[in-house]
Amino acid sequence: MVSKRPIRPLVKLGHPIEAHGRFPAFQSIEEEAEFWYTHDFTDFLDEFDPVEFLKSPDFRSSFNFIFRLDFDDWEEITAIAAERAIDYHALMLERIKERLNQERKAS
Repeated sequence: MVSKRPIRPLVKLGHPIEAHGRFPAFQSIEEEAEFWYTHDFTDFLDEFDPVEFLKSPDFRSSFNFIFRLDFDDWEEITAIAAERAIDYHALMLERIKERLNQERKAS
């Protein structure tokens, strides 16, 4: 069974947030989420300034990948993540990096 606990943000979002342009003030993440459930981000594109991203010559990108898990393993991962109040993606990445470090030390 997948946890029904709400997933908390991985970073503090700084609520309350003051009104800015056509964006209202938000007292909580729940209030902001309700706003975005009923509004389309593309309706506010004129509120933003374009930015240019420069990629350095030594830039390394990250990669996405998909793999299958047994349902029991999935339940265990989501339960551990919920206990730690982190997203299960963050937990899985943490565990993969831990294992890679163990392999490096063993080499």
